[in-house]
Amino acid sequence: MTWLGRLFGATLVSACALCLSSCGGNGGSSPPIPPATPTVVPAYSVAVLRAAIAAVNSEPSGTATVITFSVNGTILLANALPAITAVVRIDGTSAPSYAGAGPVVEVNANAHGGIIFATGSSGSQLLAIAVDNAGGNGVTLNASSITLNFDSIGVNLAGTAFGNSGDGVYVSGTSSNNLIGLNPSGASGVVGNVISGNAGNGISFHASSGNVVVANRIGTNRAGTSSVANGGNGIWLTTASTGNEIGGTIYTDAATGKTNDPTGNKGTVTPVFIVPPLGNLISGNAQNGVLIDSLSINNTLNGNFIGTNASGEAAIGNGADGVSITGAGLNALRKSSAMSVVVRNQANNEVTFNVPMKDF
Repeated sequence: MTWLGRLFGATLVSACALCLSSCGGNGGSSPPIPPATPTVVPAYSVAVLRAAIAAVNSEPSGTATVITFSVNGTILLANALPAITAVVRIDGTSAPSYAGAGPVVEVNANAHGGIIFATGSSGSQLLAIAVDNAGGNGVTLNASSITLNFDSIGVNLAGTAFGNSGDGVYVSGTSSNNLIGLNPSGASGVVGNVISGNAGNGISFHASSGNVVVANRIGTNRAGTSSVANGGNGIWLTTASTGNEIGGTIYTDAATGKTNDPTGNKGTVTPVFIVPPLGNLISGNAQNGVLIDSLSINNTLNGNFIGTNASGEAAIGNGADGVSITGAGLNALRKSSAMSVVVRNQANNEVTFNVPMKDF
């Protein structure tokens, strides 16, 4: 998408500069200058973020706008942000010191509502933002074609669990064709989002279709070495959610050129183990890694590690089944490593394992 219209980062920068030059101070002295890497974003930046979202919402329909950040740290909300009703890219990669190893801007909802993409915001992006401590879902998608990437949802900037009280990401029946995690490089080990530590499910889909979920850590830390459990399932597809892709079909690491060949050739060719670049790590959750139920059909899981660590070499088990399919048919699980798969009360599901499973 070509992003046109107003760049609201400019509004954010100018408002902050104005406040720094005129607000606060003791006895008329100059206001203190915040440190280069503040722990908490000053309160005026909370107001500016709220005003920026309001300004986005007031733009003419069809205008794509961008909110950038001139500060980093934690934005502590006093009340919920407005629902987003226009197309916007909220771009945490613009914040000072962002280097790709995780967000440096955090929205601590402070037990208020999380971030909501409402009707009118289809095509929006939320990039490199930590969203935590919401009184409900961390991020709610009621519009379509939303991209979530480089975000931490349910963990804070330090990577510590600071869960939202609902689901990490809730995708409603009015939302479809979303991209949750990206890996355009095709290299193994890229992390799209960390969606962990939430009281509910990591991601839930409710009568939603056509979504793609790629390269995420769901229920673990960013490194994929230990559990940061979601209290429900890692991913829940329910209420006739249809045609969703969890993972992907790339099995060659673009960084090395090596292709996954876990069996070799009858002892004459050494096996090659590649972590599928588009696969998700879905481990350490309190309930199932993935639950598919309630007439949800034609959903595909490809190249995921479920109940293991990021390398697939050690267990980080989910509390119930790795994958549970109940009352839902025509779903496929391919080239994934899962600790357990249970199919109940429905025929015509395909379960194909081409990655060796280890008995941990």
